[in-house]
Amino acid sequence: MAKCFITGVEAPIQDCYSLNIGVAYKKIKELKYKLDALERLIIQLGTKDEIDAYDDTAHKTVKKYINRLICSNIAAAISANFQETKLFTSWNKYRSEKHEISASDQDEQNEQKINV
Repeated sequence: MAKCFITGVEAPIQDCYSLNIGVAYKKIKELKYKLDALERLIIQLGTKDEIDAYDDTAHKTVKKYINRLICSNIAAAISANFQETKLFTSWNKYRSEKHEISASDQDEQNEQKINV
C-alpha cells in the first residue's frame, strides 16, 4: 500500500501515479514559447496605425486610427499555432462588434510596451 501525497489516503501501488517530470517541463517550455509568440503578435498587430482618410462631409483629409490588418492566409497560418482560441476575426465582424479594452487590460498592454 502507498499513501497519496495530496490526500493521505492509502491505495494499492498499482493504482498510484507519479508525475512525469520530463513531460511537465516540456509542456512548460511549449507554453512559454506560445506566450512569447503571443506577446510578439500583440506588439506587432495590437496597435493602431494612423492613416489619412478623406472626409466627404468636411471635404478635407483627416487622420484616422485603424487596427493593423492581415490577409486571411496569414491569419490562418498564425491561428494554426493557437488552436485553443480564435485570435482573429474578419474586419467587418470586428467593426460591427464592440471591442473595448478594460482599464486593467490597457494598463497591462502599456506595461508590455514599456518592457519591450
